Amino acid sequence: MLMTSPPPRLNTKANVLIACEDPLEALALETILKTDGFGPVRLTTDMREVHPLYERLHFDVLIVDMNETFGDGLGLIRQFSPMISTNTLSVVALINPGAEQARMAALVAGAHTSLKRPLDRESTVHTVTQAQKLVGAGALQAVNG
Repeated sequence: MLMTSPPPRLNTKANVLIACEDPLEALALETILKTDGFGPVRLTTDMREVHPLYERLHFDVLIVDMNETFGDGLGLIRQFSPMISTNTLSVVALINPGAEQARMAALVAGAHTSLKRPLDRESTVHTVTQAQKLVGAGALQAVNG
């Protein structure tokens, strides 16, 4: 599947997609991010919807649940490697406490950082803000490069 790069976005809060099987956790993440001014924030509980959503919305940050029962978080991260390598998409791996092996596998696959459960507002906003900064650098580099 061919994916196109989004136009650069400057000085805005990140456009975020949350891919998480747990609807309550996805809603909690969405609420935290929207309350802090991120947006648009979209969520899906179905990994198969991620690519069509990316094509339509060109989100900046993808939060991927690494504890997916019916999906493959690592495979999804790898599928977005062209966008990750050009810094037009930043990936945050959502992991369980003590899941260091899952965190390392996500980072090796291309995730830029991780967010550990249980979620709290401060670490969620900080992590997504840092991930957004990586996308901005890639967009500027693409514009100036």
